[in-house]
Amino acid sequence: MFDAIRYQLYLLQLESYELPRYFRLLRKKGIFPPKKLRGNLKWTGKVKLLLIISVLIHLLLSVIAALAAGFVYFDFWVGLFTFLFLLVGLGFFYFIFFAIGLELIYPLQLYLKNKVVHEAKERLSKLENLKIIGIAGSYGKTSMKEALKVVLSEKFKVAAPPESINTPIGIAKYINNEVDEKIGVLIIEMGEHYQGDVAELCAMVRPDIGVITGINESHLERLTDLSITVKTVFEMADGIKETGLLILNADNNNVVENFKKYTKGKKISFYSSGDNSMSQYRVSELSFSADDLINKFLISDTSQIVGRFQSKILAEYVSGLAVACIVVGKQLEMENDKIAFGFSKIKPVPHRLEPIINPNGLIVIDDSYNGNPDGVREAIRLLSKFTGRRKVFLTPGLVEMGKSAEAVHKKIGKELSGVADLVMLIDNSVTPFIEKGLKENGFADDKIIWYSSAQEAHQSLDKVLKPGDVILFQNDWGDQYI
Repeated sequence: MFDAIRYQLYLLQLESYELPRYFRLLRKKGIFPPKKLRGNLKWTGKVKLLLIISVLIHLLLSVIAALAAGFVYFDFWVGLFTFLFLLVGLGFFYFIFFAIGLELIYPLQLYLKNKVVHEAKERLSKLENLKIIGIAGSYGKTSMKEALKVVLSEKFKVAAPPESINTPIGIAKYINNEVDEKIGVLIIEMGEHYQGDVAELCAMVRPDIGVITGINESHLERLTDLSITVKTVFEMADGIKETGLLILNADNNNVVENFKKYTKGKKISFYSSGDNSMSQYRVSELSFSADDLINKFLISDTSQIVGRFQSKILAEYVSGLAVACIVVGKQLEMENDKIAFGFSKIKPVPHRLEPIINPNGLIVIDDSYNGNPDGVREAIRLLSKFTGRRKVFLTPGLVEMGKSAEAVHKKIGKELSGVADLVMLIDNSVTPFIEKGLKENGFADDKIIWYSSAQEAHQSLDKVLKPGDVILFQNDWGDQYI
């Protein structure tokens, strides 16, 4: 019973306490936990309060039913039996109590959220010299945040919420606890699960500079349509200050095709990872060393060389990150040499094309936090550069692709077919589409290995991998996905 209660609460937490998604998940996965879980319940204050309220509801119902039964039958033992029966029996249906509990604590939760957000707004309004950078997009937000943080730290004291804290309450708490008059630049990553999310965050922080990293099919399960994703991400345009600068990714078609509709009257600039005429800066002489795991490239503008850059970030988009850092740095009056020097210090973001070299020469590329189509294409492109090595790709596929799931995963399979020597797939609702894409492009059946779970796949690696191989771990499904 206790395992079922904890499991049901864990799934609710994974679904961000959204009841419609929670009940759909329960219908698919059931109310009893499997033998193994990928993660664990985080005992936050909200979880503890919700559990206490649910236990109280459970006890209250059991007591009321027991008193009623005892009164009707004029029998103490009937009442006691009823109480014990409900005490145990209802313990397997705590998802009902959790739903009731959420409704009961909603007013308190809303009050606390508004209070914390108001305090954050008040704090920011008093910091007149603080420059705020907001980052929105379907992908690349964390990498952009980390790159800007390192580069701008060459001139300013920079603050940025850690990891992927990108919701109003999480950002507001960070501001209230960590941001003061000593901070020169605050960088905010803005999550977008629903229309209005970016606008809400912009209303709280009012960025001086907005960056849109790109738009694709990520989060379509919630946003339902790519046009809604475009509109939601471009809420950044109205959200920045009137005198602010909006910086856009010129390499993303969804950005290029839609920016004119949303940016009228705004000061805009573009960045690119190549020779794109929309960007003031050009990237050339891009080279990747598969031995040293370093990217090198030259950046110039229309009149002069800005600098020669190098980075341990493996993806080709690293040059685009550098250009974005130049655009932001120039806006904040930084010198070229400081920007280039700061950029050389950037390390790969953990679990995002992060390389790990083993003593036997095996190279592991950990891309387990990458869950979007553009990121997968970049990962496959990177894998192709390791000539002379057997290339292995392990994936459970992507989540929250909505109606685009089949097309997205078939395309992944087709792109993989010309690069990978061995593909390891986790059996779920989307990986059969990857297999279909592989086979349609002539990939051999015996080069595809299936596993029932990620745990099983990882346990088999000692038998599958050989010294000198390169393996890319792409994405990692949570327990809420099927």
